[in-house]
Amino acid sequence: MLVIDGLKCFVTVAELSSLSKAAVQLEMAVSSVSRKINALEDELGARLLLRSSRQVLVTDAGERFCRAPAIFWPSWPKAAARCRNWTPNRAAC
Repeated sequence: MLVIDGLKCFVTVAELSSLSKAAVQLEMAVSSVSRKINALEDELGARLLLRSSRQVLVTDAGERFCRAPAIFWPSWPKAAARCRNWTPNRAAC
């Protein structure tokens, strides 16, 4: 779930250009949002955001990476529900 949480935080920060606004929208502490994004960046081996005390900028790597979640994000709730409702006796999605 760590990667999904990090994706959710990253996409929200990228859309809002603000850690604090993203934290409010996600109902999380700013430090938690930042930690999840840091973990995602470590996993990917690339900086997705440039942070300063005044602004958050999406890096080139972040711009390229942001395209992937944007493709599957709208269908995520439906896909997650299918997985939760799956039983071994039922056919695959």
